[in-house]
Amino acid sequence: MRLTRWLPALTTGLAVLHLIWVVADLPDEVGSMLSEGFVGTSNNDSRDFATWFFIGGLVLFMIGSTMRWSVRHFGRIPAHLGWWILGIGIFDTLLEPDGGGYAMVLLGCLTLAARPIEPIRQAEHDRAS
Repeated sequence: MRLTRWLPALTTGLAVLHLIWVVADLPDEVGSMLSEGFVGTSNNDSRDFATWFFIGGLVLFMIGSTMRWSVRHFGRIPAHLGWWILGIGIFDTLLEPDGGGYAMVLLGCLTLAARPIEPIRQAEHDRAS
């Protein structure tokens, strides 16, 4: 199977890892935020970290679903999405060299290296004809 088909799953997997990581890393903070009703609870540095980590995971879910849709309908992932992922990964790595930005750099490079495939919708249409 080609890289293009695997990239949405890899991105979604990174999103899941992101969300699991924040709960595992800050279980007391996340638990407190949820028990306090979540709204307005990002009120210190540790909770801000947890909030942005959650947001990062949700954004990765959004990117993964966009990739999945694009592959399904067009057989490719737009190059600009790969450039954005790569740029965000480089920026993240420069800000925090010991962080996980390297995963985004790798994901961006893989996205840019992916080759177009036959769209799933087109293949289903061709078989039905």
